[in-house]
Amino acid sequence: MPARAQGAAVSAGAQAAAPALPSDLPPTVSPMARSAAGAVAEGRAFPDPLPAYPSGSIRSLEQSKAAADAALKARKQQEARFDVQRKECYKKFFAEQCLSKVREEDYKITSRINAVELEAHAFERSNNAELHEKDRAEREARRQAKDAQQQPEREEKSAGHKRKQEDKERQNADFQAQAGERAQRAAESTKREQERRADLAKKAAQAKAEAQERAQRAIDEKARVDEARKHAAEREAKQKEKEKAKLERTQKGDAPKTPDLPGPPGPAAGAKP
Repeated sequence: MPARAQGAAVSAGAQAAAPALPSDLPPTVSPMARSAAGAVAEGRAFPDPLPAYPSGSIRSLEQSKAAADAALKARKQQEARFDVQRKECYKKFFAEQCLSKVREEDYKITSRINAVELEAHAFERSNNAELHEKDRAEREARRQAKDAQQQPEREEKSAGHKRKQEDKERQNADFQAQAGERAQRAAESTKREQERRADLAKKAAQAKAEAQERAQRAIDEKARVDEARKHAAEREAKQKEKEKAKLERTQKGDAPKTPDLPGPPGPAAGAKP
């Protein structure tokens, strides 16, 4: 129903005498639900539950939130109103006809509330999408500005990388070109190392042979000395036996007529045997 017609209906209803309300209504029923019983009894159209939010009137996020809250409140009131109307219909003779009108009215009012809720939620989603898109656009603009600011630095880094790559390729080319010379130097170094090791092995073998020869000479010299000492000890023992025998003969008075012959000469004093 248009707002002007609703206003006229409300004014006419206000001028008419208020119908008697049922005395058995619970005290928790809202004033809107209580007035609804009289509206049903008179057959009056119930006013728009959300007159402050006609279609297309939501233009801000604050309005969308307020409209959603108002729609929630109106839905609760309509549920209470419908419950009161349904109970009143059961008291009438033509209860089914009354219930049919009440259901139709509840459907229209609920549809109106749903429409306001949908519009409020649609505006909120649209607003969120706009905010998200705005944020995305701002982030993209900042990214582009940062890219533009860093472009010279990136170009300088790219040029530096290119120069390094070129230097590396040039070094590789030089390295490959000098491969023959390096191989020759390596072969010469290997040959020198082999000669050095062979010379060290030769000197080690020679030193070992000389050490063995010196050891053998020392062994032979020791054996000769031991043999000379043995002979000297034997001669000395024989000389002592002769002297002892001579002394014994002298003591017995039968010394020999011929003088004793000297024994073989011993080694000279201080001479090595």
